[in-house]
Amino acid sequence: MLRFFRTIRGKLLKENKVRTYLLYAIGEILLVVIGILIALQINNWNEVRIEKNQENVILKNLHFEFSQNLIQLNYDTQRIDTLKNALFEIISMIDAGPIQADEVELDKLISKAINSPTWNPSSYVLDDLKNSGGLSRLSNPELISLLFSWDRHFENLVETNSNIVKTGDAVLDYIKEYGSLRNADSQTVSFLNASKMNITNISLLTDVKFENVIDDHLFVSIYMLSELGKSKSKIEEILKASK
Repeated sequence: MLRFFRTIRGKLLKENKVRTYLLYAIGEILLVVIGILIALQINNWNEVRIEKNQENVILKNLHFEFSQNLIQLNYDTQRIDTLKNALFEIISMIDAGPIQADEVELDKLISKAINSPTWNPSSYVLDDLKNSGGLSRLSNPELISLLFSWDRHFENLVETNSNIVKTGDAVLDYIKEYGSLRNADSQTVSFLNASKMNITNISLLTDVKFENVIDDHLFVSIYMLSELGKSKSKIEEILKASK
């Protein structure tokens, strides 16, 4: 093709057709420029297509990760709600006094109260996006804003998880020192009987230290349920925006 163009230019120069040569040269330059622009446009289309495909993969992975987080969230919310209800019942027993308390029922409640359910959502996909700068490549500004909001909320969740573990450990440590852990455990596992020692957890209902550790654990569990409620709302928004 280039040889063909050179032949035409040479022929025009030999015939001294300068004006025609100039017009031809300009036309040739325009063809080259148009060819370059078309090539650039095709390249841009390909890059846009590749970026769109990459974004679709990211959205799919984000949607899957947060869908799984929501499933686990619903499960752990039920566990913490069970803990909260057990703690409330123990408070009611303390208020009613030891005479009204049923020993077996108290042991069942204590076996639930020493638990510390936590929720630890996966953040692998989001962390990878943050570390690679992939968040800025998402085309949905609403989704980007939701993910940044989730990142800040996640920091609160980590602290709340830590607090509920601490208050749960405080209840467990108290029972180990002043009550019968075996009596409580015997209500949840079939292979263990109540203690043969002359000990009962009923006496704990008159100890202010017991009331304090139960109250503290209850307060944190209620707060955690509130945070999990916020988490659920945020996840549902993210799932909607990442479809």
